[in-house]
Amino acid sequence: MSTTIIRRRGDTKPYVIQIVDKCTGVALDVTGHSFLMAVDPSNTPSTSTNNIMAMDGIIVSAISGIVKFIPTPVEADNVGTFHYDIQMTDLGSLFDTIDHGKFILKQDISK
Repeated sequence: MSTTIIRRRGDTKPYVIQIVDKCTGVALDVTGHSFLMAVDPSNTPSTSTNNIMAMDGIIVSAISGIVKFIPTPVEADNVGTFHYDIQMTDLGSLFDTIDHGKFILKQDISK
């Protein structure tokens, strides 16, 4: 899946997603899973050194597969087109990139 996320500079409202089975579309129970959303200027970074954001996912409803990511004010204080991915780690320590795409932070007037 590839999704474009568009936000305004300085906005720290959570980005909320629902994890669903790719075949059935049914929400996955994410009890015990962990999530990381990384945002970087490069589409193919070799390290996390230049990440402008690295947000741990907070599970809102495990049974419904709802997870949120909250940027800090410093992380949200950027303007530009970046790249992101969201990685899920399950109970068995298996990794799965569940989404990726462009992450656009637009200039706004107030912060």
